Amino acid sequence: MQTFPNFSNVKGYIKSELDKRVDNPNYLSSLNVWIRASSGVGDGLVLMSNPDIKLLSGAGDDASIYGNDKVSGVIGKTWGGGAVYASSGQGYRPSPTIDTLTINEGAGGLSREASFAIKCYTEEQMQKTSEYFMEPGYTIFLEWGWNTVDAYRGWQSNLSVNEVAKYQSFNETTSRRESTAGHYDNYFGFITGGDISIDGDKWTINVKCKGYGELPSTYLASESGTKNKSVGTVSEFKPKDIEGLSDVGQVRFMKMFNSLPSTRKVASVKALYSNSSIANPVNFLNFEDDIAEEINKHTDGKWLGLKADTGQFGDLNVKFPIGTKLVTEDRFIRFGALMEILNKGINTTIKLGNKEMPVKVNTDETPISGFKYMFSTDAKLLFIPNKNTPKFSTKEIVDGKSIQDTITKTASGEIIFAAANIQDNSVSFDGSQVVSFPNSGNLNYNPADGAEIVKKSPNQWGFLNDLYVNFDFAKSKLKDSNLLLKDALYEILNGMSQAVNGFWDFQIVEKESKTTGITELRVQDLNFVPQWARVPSFNVSVVGNSSVFLDTQFSVEVSGQKMNQVIAERNNADINSDLKPIGSFSKNPIKDKVLLAINDTTEQEDTPGPSGGGADNDDTKGETLELFLNKITLLPKAKYVTNDTIELKDIYDACYFAGFDDKTVLSLLKATDNKTRKEPSPLLPIDFTFTIYGISGFRRGDLFTVKGLPKKFDGFFQVKEISHSIQNMKWTTQVVGGYRANA
Repeated sequence: MQTFPNFSNVKGYIKSELDKRVDNPNYLSSLNVWIRASSGVGDGLVLMSNPDIKLLSGAGDDASIYGNDKVSGVIGKTWGGGAVYASSGQGYRPSPTIDTLTINEGAGGLSREASFAIKCYTEEQMQKTSEYFMEPGYTIFLEWGWNTVDAYRGWQSNLSVNEVAKYQSFNETTSRRESTAGHYDNYFGFITGGDISIDGDKWTINVKCKGYGELPSTYLASESGTKNKSVGTVSEFKPKDIEGLSDVGQVRFMKMFNSLPSTRKVASVKALYSNSSIANPVNFLNFEDDIAEEINKHTDGKWLGLKADTGQFGDLNVKFPIGTKLVTEDRFIRFGALMEILNKGINTTIKLGNKEMPVKVNTDETPISGFKYMFSTDAKLLFIPNKNTPKFSTKEIVDGKSIQDTITKTASGEIIFAAANIQDNSVSFDGSQVVSFPNSGNLNYNPADGAEIVKKSPNQWGFLNDLYVNFDFAKSKLKDSNLLLKDALYEILNGMSQAVNGFWDFQIVEKESKTTGITELRVQDLNFVPQWARVPSFNVSVVGNSSVFLDTQFSVEVSGQKMNQVIAERNNADINSDLKPIGSFSKNPIKDKVLLAINDTTEQEDTPGPSGGGADNDDTKGETLELFLNKITLLPKAKYVTNDTIELKDIYDACYFAGFDDKTVLSLLKATDNKTRKEPSPLLPIDFTFTIYGISGFRRGDLFTVKGLPKKFDGFFQVKEISHSIQNMKWTTQVVGGYRANA
């Protein structure tokens, strides 16, 4: 189905088929397309675009295209082969026909979409046909292909509940595409709507469909998770259930459960308290009642919890102003635990024949982008358990330096923090399990969907499930009565990304399960760029006899926000960008002399800012420290369970560095990290679109290069959109590739 944003090579049979078409008009002119639409309603109904049945019939139920004097042509056939007619109406009118078919798979869509039009020639035909094709939520199975022996090898000869249901596994479709050399394709989904129009004595039924991924989105986030109305919600854990319980993970889980929205307190979620991987102390932070409050207690600048006259804050002894609350009372939940709770709360499946599709969103082993010194800029949304969180020098800040001035750069511009200026924010309870992001190991695996091996270096990636989302932020989205389930999840994911300057681009997509092959919903980070050291094997030509394109378009279109970034970089300006630097769109660009002249005339000498150097009076120090304290958020460590366990010299001994409200510093660290990466660019606003005679098998994620474009564009394209269109017996495939510059 797709490998995007991972990289994959175009299937070999596609290249072989396209080579067969080069300079071969006789072969192309011999191709005609057929369509078959199958409804799962009742005994099933199958419509063919060009059925192999006789024109007229006599008495009885023999299928014919024009019927007889009593009845119009046959509507279609059941899965068992029986004829389906409209019960009455005008005779000698043709059978309904499938006029058009369109399949779209876009870059950011939740699932594949399909639409097709059925033309009926009597009102009675329209009434009967709409029973099968105008009921939202009913299944639909579409097949199409060329009039070739190869295509008919893929034809689903035995239509039955179980045979159609097996196409919920996209592996079945993939194998048929390969065995037919791309001459056949199919689509399995659900009817989501449509319309009926009238033109004289003809009725056109337009049917709209979406894949499996659209169904779970119809649940409201605030609905009770279980669809079994006899179960409903359950009671909270009582104080007597919690008191005296020695299992810290179960205690924290129970407190978390009691804090969930009422519609999420269902039996399937409550039962997770006995699941040791979910009821684990590392999954729930700051759910103790008074740990944060105890650390925040102080009189005349003295923390009671510190048992000292002053508090050690990193490299400085600080006497804090009365009323200072450094430690947040916000609670955090590990994202993997949140997703388990959310999925258990849905607790339903879609049953098709002898197959079941779980209604869930899978985030297990979902790699996303990261960088070594990343931190959250908003602890109201996100906490990152990073082993390499910068611990900015408190002493230097109080001495008058800005945060940026405390960051040391090497001669090459790389930033390296000394060990003393690093806070290990990885989360553990007893040392048996450590949660850390980004991951300090190499990523090297081959996804089940056939993508090339995905590689990432240490500290450039991590698992989505290892991030911590602010519990009350997530709870607010799950309580929202107006949000659909997918929208609530997007709100949570986008909030997490917002806390790191939009570093991630999360999308919910349909993919095959790595273990079962069954279609499921997965969260992906579209900004995740694997390392790539090879030239794509698929090369296409836009000119000459070797071209197989019906139409091509090469476009560069830069949005307003992106254009501001381009101009700023061309002007050598310092920018606070949420994106990897664009640099040049092409290889060895010619310099813009006017732009160089503008830069020369606008350069000015740096002047010290108002906080610049060396202020040493107590008032200034106090103001600088206050500004720093307003930016930082600290979070009690997972190991603290009761008040009497708190003993520390440095505040960092007891707390994680949960967030630092300075997006400029985060951008500076990310921009420096980008310079050391050896990977292709993110998708740039450059597209190459081509249209060819129909073929199945292109996947989102496939790579290709194009011969005949300006040579300065020496990168490659990655397929991000695919669409198929059938009209007037002609099948065309359109592929949109996004451009990535080479490393």
